[in-house]
Amino acid sequence: MAANGSEKAFCVLKFHDCRSVTIVQRQFRIKFGKPPPFDNSIRRWYAQFQETGCVCKTKSTGRPSVTEEQVEQVRQAFLQRPRKSIVRGSREMGITQPTVWRISRKRLKLKPYRLMLLQKLQPDNHHRRTTFCTELQALMEEDGFFND
Repeated sequence: MAANGSEKAFCVLKFHDCRSVTIVQRQFRIKFGKPPPFDNSIRRWYAQFQETGCVCKTKSTGRPSVTEEQVEQVRQAFLQRPRKSIVRGSREMGITQPTVWRISRKRLKLKPYRLMLLQKLQPDNHHRRTTFCTELQALMEEDGFFND
């Protein structure tokens, strides 16, 4: 439930008078005819009013910005050990894992290299593939190969 400014002010003033969240909630329900705010909201509004003199929403600071020092720290860590994982790097540097990932991908343009192990080609592979293709072509030329 989102309370507007007058409802918050009502709660703060009543809480200041009686110091009881339960009484404030009862009076709120009587006055506004809707469910009252939770007790922690009323206490938070009152504390905010004491600190700032306002019950308005404070502007969020947002995500903390990444410093150039952190970017350089990540760069050096991955230059020294290029095969280091993001998880290990974040533990060693004391920076959160999503931040290390974001720095490495967005700022440093590093991309993971994953080694894919494939079967090694043998000397007779070319001959075996050629034989398979000619046999398949002969089967296709026979009647009824694709009808099954």
